[in-house]
Amino acid sequence: MEFLDAMQHRFACKRYDENREVSEAQLKMILEYGRLTPTSFGLELWSFHVVRSAEKKKALFHACFDQESVATSAFTVAVMARKPHLPILMEIWCIAEGSVFLTPP
Repeated sequence: MEFLDAMQHRFACKRYDENREVSEAQLKMILEYGRLTPTSFGLELWSFHVVRSAEKKKALFHACFDQESVATSAFTVAVMARKPHLPILMEIWCIAEGSVFLTPP
């Protein structure tokens, strides 16, 4: 399948089979795909957090605008930005946009 075909026929699952489990090997493969996602200059400014507990998924469900897929999934991967790099990103963005970047005191 060509990439364009895959993008034109993608499917966003809204509800998962709560009884279906995902193997550790499958989870590791999914996380590896995320880790290998290319970024400019190799700045991987994120970290991945796997959420499996029903209690934490319920909290994420509400934080994610009550999306049923979060509550019914075997796990949810939360992608977190690494905050120490945010000033650098803002500076790069402002340079690209021709804006002035002021570092907070």
